[in-house]
Amino acid sequence: MITFEICLALGLALSALVIWMNVDDYNDFWSNLFIGGILFVFIMAMSFLVGVVVTMFVGDMLPSKTVRTDEHGLVAMEDQNGLHGDFFLGTGSIGSEWKFAYYEKGDDGSVKLKVVDVEDAKIFEDGGDDPRVVVYKKELANKDLKRWGVLGESHYSYEFHIPQGSITNQFKLDLDK
Repeated sequence: MITFEICLALGLALSALVIWMNVDDYNDFWSNLFIGGILFVFIMAMSFLVGVVVTMFVGDMLPSKTVRTDEHGLVAMEDQNGLHGDFFLGTGSIGSEWKFAYYEKGDDGSVKLKVVDVEDAKIFEDGGDDPRVVVYKKELANKDLKRWGVLGESHYSYEFHIPQGSITNQFKLDLDK
């Protein structure tokens, strides 16, 4: 986060410099205050955005590691196609996102529904009588460098260990019989 703070400090210094250089351009106090306020807000907003982008860029360049964080029993699982669309002023779009929905056993005996993107998941048919989900988290490898950046992509990945034969091989080609 030091990278982000440096960008904000540079933005604050730049806005002070710009306002100081333009303070005599207007003879009226209220005009100076209004123009100075607009310049300050604009420069600080841009500094904020640049700080976020630079911090994520630095975080992605730093070495990272994947750590196993959690493992729960798997009760049920299915794939889902989430169809969604947008419409505005006579134009729109339709898309879909594939997800895995599953029920996991909690440590207290409860069952909880969770949904993950298929891009973040791997499936292994080796669970036998003990189906489970294993959660991994991506984090920066060096603890001292955590202050300089953040990871910009998804931090979590999932491994589903399911019983053998749960996935069926099925091919269907429509050749207009």
